Amino acid sequence: MSFDGLSDRWRGWRERLPLDAYEARFAQMAADGQNIHGEVDAIERLRSNHPWTTPTILDAGCGTGRIAVELEARKWRVTGIDSDPDMIALARPKSETVVWAVDDLATFDFEKQFDVVLMAGNILLFVHRGTELAVLTNTAKHLHPDGLMVAGFSLTEFTKAQYDAWCRTAGLVAVDEWATWEGAAYAGGDYLVSVLRPLVA
Repeated sequence: MSFDGLSDRWRGWRERLPLDAYEARFAQMAADGQNIHGEVDAIERLRSNHPWTTPTILDAGCGTGRIAVELEARKWRVTGIDSDPDMIALARPKSETVVWAVDDLATFDFEKQFDVVLMAGNILLFVHRGTELAVLTNTAKHLHPDGLMVAGFSLTEFTKAQYDAWCRTAGLVAVDEWATWEGAAYAGGDYLVSVLRPLVA
């Protein structure tokens, strides 16, 4: 287990929750009949309103592949990226056709664009402090002009006003805001699912 290059915030999380326990938690939730694919359900609702024929998605901060593999099962062409090589090592055996990559969200360059960029699981709370704007700018660069960025996170490390300012600087404008992945309208509170599109001049 190596934490080289990972943020202090992510290293702290990894030390508190080993990856086998992380994987087991979702397996138990599924065994108990809970829906562990709320994020994918949300993406599918957005898909129904857009003319994407064979949609592509970047799962930014894909972790061990829970979301990416379910997206692939629902006929998305999926690329998963995470800065944690241990996470990607667990993800790779789950699909040979998802494209997996270990890289920094603030600096990677795939030289292609996607219909959707998804950042689920509090991704912006675990990047290197001070790189939140760089992450949003770089991931936005990988969006098609008619694409969407969807990010869900707790408002514990920064305010909504800060996030909105970062998005504007990154060239993103809000399409919708939810309080849950089920699509409840956001009316304040400490959890936000943000749906954004590129601001095309």
